[in-house]
Amino acid sequence: MKNPEELHRCQSLADCVAQVTQRMAASVQAGLDAHGTASLAVAGGRTPIPILEALAITPLNWSRVSITLTDERWVDEQHRDSNAALVRRHLLHDDAASARFVPLFNGAESAVDGTADCQATLADFPLPFDVVLLGMGEDGHIASLFPGINALADGAADEPGRHCIAVTPSTAPHERMSLTVSMLLRARLLVLMVTGERKWEVLQQALQPGPAMDLPVRTVLHQTTAPLAIYWAPA
Repeated sequence: MKNPEELHRCQSLADCVAQVTQRMAASVQAGLDAHGTASLAVAGGRTPIPILEALAITPLNWSRVSITLTDERWVDEQHRDSNAALVRRHLLHDDAASARFVPLFNGAESAVDGTADCQATLADFPLPFDVVLLGMGEDGHIASLFPGINALADGAADEPGRHCIAVTPSTAPHERMSLTVSMLLRARLLVLMVTGERKWEVLQQALQPGPAMDLPVRTVLHQTTAPLAIYWAPA
């Protein structure tokens, strides 16, 4: 890791949520101040929910902010597993209601079939991201980049100009669409939030050199392209 001082052990989940929210809001505001617009990508799942809810009531010029997802299960927004639905429910209200949201699911029959349209959509998304919020699974996956997937093995996830990849994980339900590593690293700030003792152990293992095929989170831990801040909290 480039800067070990950017590994923050929070005293509580509430403290961690407050710190991450403040950090993300500052990055969005810096983008607005510098460019008049800002953009961010957020993870789905349970961990980001309190952060999204805190951001939703943070006073920013949200009408100038574009938001997308780091990954999406290939289901429509009526499905309970939709990350887009989660973002609409927990972020796109109150102060953040006016933000522009760009989902990854586009209605194609499969994630593979939807890749070209998703790639085109992301090509028009304002980059670089001012901030990307990532979570990590107990298997060390980030976004929908799971251990052992072909995209990591053949280098597709690192290919410049490739914004998204279709993934069919063997250890999780649903086809997925994921931002590539090269896309995630097009960020002025990466924030990785990790909770619980088990994930702390995985993070400590991933901070040691080793193959990203085993622990994909290493793709963001062992890089010098994008600044990275890690926040850990007890579950």
